[in-house]
Amino acid sequence: MFKVFIKIFSVLFLVLIFVNWNSNLFSNTLSKTALKSKKIETNLTPPSSHKTKSKIPKAPKAIVQVSGNTKITKTATSKLIQFDAKSSYDPDGNDQNLLYRWINMDSNIISDKKSFIHKYDKKGLYETTLLVTDAQNLTAIDRICVLVDIDKNDIPLIVQTGEDQKVNANEKVSLTGRAVCRDDIAKYEWREGEKLLSTKANFTSTFKAGKHTLVLTIEDFKGNKATDSVTISTI
Repeated sequence: MFKVFIKIFSVLFLVLIFVNWNSNLFSNTLSKTALKSKKIETNLTPPSSHKTKSKIPKAPKAIVQVSGNTKITKTATSKLIQFDAKSSYDPDGNDQNLLYRWINMDSNIISDKKSFIHKYDKKGLYETTLLVTDAQNLTAIDRICVLVDIDKNDIPLIVQTGEDQKVNANEKVSLTGRAVCRDDIAKYEWREGEKLLSTKANFTSTFKAGKHTLVLTIEDFKGNKATDSVTISTI
């Protein structure tokens, strides 16, 4: 009987040892799996980026205001009127760094202030261009027309084609034409000699080496016509 008991006890002891060993093995396996899983998750997690995209500067906004707050203002000879750019602004928030230039029809700067007082001593049409420049040298323009002792219906048809340009042969050139202080234009024609280049106010083209004289003819709805020319010199 005692021998049987010893055998049973030995078997139970071996079973306990085997169960304990397998339990530790299983526990260690789970631990290693957990560590491996944690490592994989760590590797899959994208690193946080502290870099921020650089902000692209925006051009300023140029806004002209005068008495009456319209784009075409009537006044009398020798009467003082105020030109104001106080509503102009920089979308980037640097209004204090804006530079102002007021340019007349002869391309002369008549003021570099945000606001100034001016008068005209002769009857006629006067267009003033406000040029606003920000700290990044980006610019914007706005224009105002002043009629001195004349009516809106008496505004002459004046054409502008911009400054002469020097470019490389076959380089794209942008041409801009307009009628000063007029919005009743029916027809545009850009020509080089007899060759029709465009029937739009603005267009882009390329030119072979040489000197090219372009003539813009503008016609209003009453059939009145006016012209201006620009020279494109290519090398």
